[in-house]
Amino acid sequence: MLVGESEATWLRTHYRSNLKIINFVSKSVYGGKIIPHESCEDEKLKVQAGYLLDPERAAVFLHVPGSESGEGSKSNEAEIDAVKEIVKRLRQLGIEREKIGVITPYRAQRNSIKSIFGESLEVATVDAFQGREKDVIIFSAVATTAFSVRFVENRRRLNVAFTRAKKKLIVIANAHAPWSGLMKDYIEYAKENDSFFSF
Repeated sequence: MLVGESEATWLRTHYRSNLKIINFVSKSVYGGKIIPHESCEDEKLKVQAGYLLDPERAAVFLHVPGSESGEGSKSNEAEIDAVKEIVKRLRQLGIEREKIGVITPYRAQRNSIKSIFGESLEVATVDAFQGREKDVIIFSAVATTAFSVRFVENRRRLNVAFTRAKKKLIVIANAHAPWSGLMKDYIEYAKENDSFFSF
C-alpha cells in the first residue's frame, strides 16, 4: 500500500476490511485520509464468541509474555502455543481453514508454525503475504529485544501485516517489549477499544 514514505497511493474510500481495522490504519499510517465505506460495518465474523474472538472486536491484541530465541531468524515458542490455541478455537467455531492466515516477520517462526499445520493452513512471512488477504489474520510478532523490535516495527512491513485481514485481526506479541512505533500505537488502540487480552 505504501510506495515509499513520501509517496503513497491512496484508496480514499475503503471497501474491504472491518471498520475497526481500517480505522486504525487510516489514523496511524495514512493520517486519516482513508474513509471506510459504510459496508465495512458488516465485515465481521458470523460466530457466537466472546473474549478474543468476539465478532464486535475486530482488531485485538493478545499479550503473550514469551521471549524470542534463535540466531539470525527468530522464533517464539510462547506465541506458537497461542497460535495453536487460536486456530483450534476458530475451527471449533466453524471458520474454514482457507479463511485463516498466519503471518510473521520471521522465517524461523513461519517454519515452526508450518510444521504444526502442514499444508492445511496458510502460514507465511509478512513479505510473502503482501497483496493477499484472509477473513482472519493472526500476526505473530515474535520480537522481544530492541534490535528485533526495530525490524518488526518497520512501518511498511507492519502496515502490510495489519491490512491483510478483512474481518478479524489478531496481533500476538509481548506487550512489555520495547515497542515505540506502530505496534505501540496498536497496543494503545486495542486498550482503548476494550480489545487487549492476555494469554
